[in-house]
Amino acid sequence: MIANNGNKPTLFRDGDLMFVTPDCVKAVIEVKTALRDRAALDEAMTKLAQVGQLCRDCVQATPWLGLFVYERNLQDDDVLLNSVEQAYTTTNVPINCIAYGKDRF
Repeated sequence: MIANNGNKPTLFRDGDLMFVTPDCVKAVIEVKTALRDRAALDEAMTKLAQVGQLCRDCVQATPWLGLFVYERNLQDDDVLLNSVEQAYTTTNVPINCIAYGKDRF
């Protein structure tokens, strides 16, 4: 997560783990080593979009949302697109970026 705390306090911080209020969130980056199947991909996408939905609904903020997965286990690009579409249908929040493996962006 990238946050702009400005004059807002960080509620909790321990290494990479940080809790802030929704109005401070500028970007959320979900990083995974691998997503082994469609269900895991759908869960990660929906979780990411729900964070964006929380920011939008609480403070009308629209953070940049990205998913980065190091290992490419799913070969069909349509699986990625369908998962993004499902997350958007559920939350009405777009995911801005997906980097999947070494050659998919």
